[in-house]
Order: sequence, then C-alpha cells, then structure tokens
Amino acid sequence: MLDADSRRVPTALCALAEKYGCDKTPSILHHYTPLYDMLFRCRPVRRVLEIGILNGASLRMWRDYFPKAEIFGLEINPDVLFAEDRIQTCQCDASDASSLRAAAALFGGHFDLIIDDASHLPSDQITAAWALEPYLAAGGLHVIEDVALPATVSAGISRRHLMIRTSADLFDDCLILIPGDPAI
Repeated sequence: MLDADSRRVPTALCALAEKYGCDKTPSILHHYTPLYDMLFRCRPVRRVLEIGILNGASLRMWRDYFPKAEIFGLEINPDVLFAEDRIQTCQCDASDASSLRAAAALFGGHFDLIIDDASHLPSDQITAAWALEPYLAAGGLHVIEDVALPATVSAGISRRHLMIRTSADLFDDCLILIPGDPAI
C-alpha cells in the first residue's frame, strides 16, 4: 500500500469541494482532493460516472472541475435523483452487478473516470469493480473510495490496481485505483 501526503496546499479541486460541501476534501473529512487534483489536472476527462450521489455535492464538484465533461450519477435512493446542466442521475443498486451494468449502458459507457462512493461495503466495491470494468474507457481510471478493508477488496479484484492511504487519521481514508490500461 502506498501512503500519500495529502496535507498539501489546498488545490482548485479542494476549493470546489468546499464550495459544494463535498466530503472528499481535507477541510471537511477525507483527504482525496489533493491527490485527485494531481491525478486529473492534466488527464482528458469527458465522461465521469459516480456511484453514490448523496446530495449531489461531488457531481457538481466534478462538473465544475471538468468543464467539458458529462457527469453521471448512480444512487439507490430515488428521492435524491436530479438533473442539472451536464449532470444526469438514475437509480441503481450498487450491490447488484446487473443493475450497475444496465445503468452504465444506459449512460453510454466509455467512462474516463468511475468513482465508487456508494455503500462502502467490500462486497459491493468488488461487485462494482467487476461489473463496470467493460464500461471504463481505455486510459480511464476506476477509483474506489472509503475502503475500510483494503486487503479484502484488493483480493477480490483481479486487475492490476494500486492502494493509497491518504490519511492515517481516518480508518477508511483509503483509495483503490484501477486503471483502464496498464499505466496509471
């Protein structure tokens, strides 16, 4: 597992997360946005799929960070679904591979970035990694957030991947990155 020092100077992505109240930034909870900014600032991202939308904060953050991207969200709770400029959402059960595949196909696949921020259950994280693999674009990246049991999730993923602990302060401040091709 790789440790990342994510307590750097706040980035533009950190500011967007704060603007929308997204918990992916260190000033709110998780230490993901500094690393994400490093990973994505020069990466061409046109299609983003996030599983687990809660109040839509991260979808809005991604929309603003990737100004030319289409943003898609999947959520089990139908009460929080919404549509805005360049954001579409639909109901989906992250524990059900066929539901995940149907939703990914509905949105057209070929995602440059897939983020799993749904149930945080290892079995669901593994299911999503397997089910969405065909929908990740070549050169894309699938990120599993809030991995509380990294060894368990890692063992369930057959593709090459990288585990990153972004903070020692939170037990689940761990990411798993799965590339759509051999290079991360």
